Amino acid sequence: MRVRTSICAAAVALMALLAAGCGGGADDAETTAWADKICGSYVSFRETLTAAVPTTSAPDHAQQVQQLSVFAENVVAAAQEAIAGIDTAGAPDVDGAAAVAATLTQRMTQIQTTFAAAKAQIEAARDQEALAQSIVPLQELAHLPDPTSELTANADLRRAVDAAPSCQRLRASGG
Repeated sequence: MRVRTSICAAAVALMALLAAGCGGGADDAETTAWADKICGSYVSFRETLTAAVPTTSAPDHAQQVQQLSVFAENVVAAAQEAIAGIDTAGAPDVDGAAAVAATLTQRMTQIQTTFAAAKAQIEAARDQEALAQSIVPLQELAHLPDPTSELTANADLRRAVDAAPSCQRLRASGG
């Protein structure tokens, strides 16, 4: 089914985007703990995204709509949890950390908003063409700038990310 292939391609591209930039000893334990929480939020999001992608094609339109609606709903909830995790992590007293957290929150909010809007369009789709059009915005998420690229611009943050176990896990799971 063309819709299922498109949604899977969008999910894979989004997972690759979320894996970029995280990596393998920082001196500052607070900054490393922060990076671990930030990457942990992304790991959790990716795991939910991976588990939520429909694995089989539904046999009819109504079931396809249901399947994609549940997928979008799960991604919205996972994005909300990631945003809460980023917010809970706060930001260490390191140059650029607050900006990185703000960028990560903005990107996850964009993902959440896009999936919520797509969910409404999916549920309103009365035919296959409308259903295919409803997921186009999800495919556009693959073109989001890498939200973690700012971590590599600052040596202190880069070291923390390299030392954080969740960042290493994020990188290993798809980077």
